[in-house]
Amino acid sequence: MTKIVPSEELRAFLLRLYALMESRDVDGFREMFSSSSQLLIAGSDPQEWVMGRAGVEVFVRQLDEMPFKIKPGTIQAYTAGSIGWVADQPRLRLPNGTGAGKRVTA
Repeated sequence: MTKIVPSEELRAFLLRLYALMESRDVDGFREMFSSSSQLLIAGSDPQEWVMGRAGVEVFVRQLDEMPFKIKPGTIQAYTAGSIGWVADQPRLRLPNGTGAGKRVTA
């Protein structure tokens, strides 16, 4: 049986993604995602279920439209052999001071 172990590499990956989102570095953001047609981007809206790079572009447009700050939650990042996953419950804060809790899984 493969042992499940914490992954600092995946934790750092998610923190880098957050930093790119906050800085609105769309080129860096794009580079964080696979170019595979099997890539699935599932947003919080049921209509946000997009395959391939088109899903990344949905989020790129949102980054351009809505600046925000991200406060990470308690990031859970693990690997089991060559498989890894990460999950978090960050808080987003908009420039007007309003905020919202979100869920991130990858």
